[in-house]
Amino acid sequence: MLFLGWITHAQPGFRRDNWSLLEFALLDLKHNQTLMQSEGRGWATLDRPSAPGIDQWYPAVYLRPQDQRRIWPPTYADAPNTLRVVSFEQAAKRLVLKLQNSWLGVLESEATARKTGS
Repeated sequence: MLFLGWITHAQPGFRRDNWSLLEFALLDLKHNQTLMQSEGRGWATLDRPSAPGIDQWYPAVYLRPQDQRRIWPPTYADAPNTLRVVSFEQAAKRLVLKLQNSWLGVLESEATARKTGS
């Protein structure tokens, strides 16, 4: 069952979830150290009603867990691929934000090490 409202209405259909995970690590092979590492996770849901008589309903991709914005696939057949791309893009956005924070942490630790070494 697809719930098309909070409590008021439900239609038979399919729901497909897609989770993406991107991982990054910057390694110093000379000194056998991990300099920086981060990950980004993304997820999205494809809702596709399947009741007779509602063929005009188009599948929609929703960002999860709390974002209710809809992303409309270019064609009905491309809906699964659109779902994968959307979840991958969300994971990439989160990875970039975490990498920025990790890089700032590396720069701050180097600056602190320089101050204590001087």
